[in-house]
Amino acid sequence: SLGFKSPEEAIGKQLSFKHDTEKFSIAGVSANFIANSMHQDTPPILWINVANTAQYRFFTIRLQPGSLSAAVEALRAEWKKLQPEAPFVYQFMDERIRQSYNTELQIQRAAQLATLVSLFIVFLGILCLISLSINLRNKEVGIRKVLGASFYNLLWLFSKEYYLLFMLAAAIAIPATYLLMNEWLQQYVLRTPVAVLSSYVLPAFILFLLLATLVAAIITRITKTTI
Repeated sequence: SLGFKSPEEAIGKQLSFKHDTEKFSIAGVSANFIANSMHQDTPPILWINVANTAQYRFFTIRLQPGSLSAAVEALRAEWKKLQPEAPFVYQFMDERIRQSYNTELQIQRAAQLATLVSLFIVFLGILCLISLSINLRNKEVGIRKVLGASFYNLLWLFSKEYYLLFMLAAAIAIPATYLLMNEWLQQYVLRTPVAVLSSYVLPAFILFLLLATLVAAIITRITKTTI
């Protein structure tokens, strides 16, 4: 923003604010960091020694690990000595960060609850549907078993229709959710790309294994009780 090509080039250069004749020397350049929330871009920031200006309102204090309450009380006592007329108001950084992403935290909790409920409903739905379908074809299972059908033949016979439904549902759901996630991420200046492996491939594979396991378990139970 100041026209320097590298951080090293800026070291030692002098700056002055608008309508201010006092000049400041650049002593160092910090690495990039997120000064605000990720909803907006991080502006350039100048750090100035508080001894050189009275234009400050907040102090950022890093506390050593240990008793936070004792450290806060020590700061309060010291503040009363230095500024007896000014109120001592403090806030922890993690609380400020949490407030910046309060909406996202609510969405996270709602999404986790909705995921658990939907998985439970899907599990019951698949279990009941497959059980009903195979039980209605109980005699067919017995006849095919007598005629020499193997367990894997029966597994493919009774599960292929569900695999087709599964692939159809995935073909609709995956592109739709991918587009929705990308659209939602556009409100952030700093954002992470959608992880296809952990967001789509892995969940689809787990559901596929769940479907195969349920079909295999039901067929195993029926073949043991069938002639």
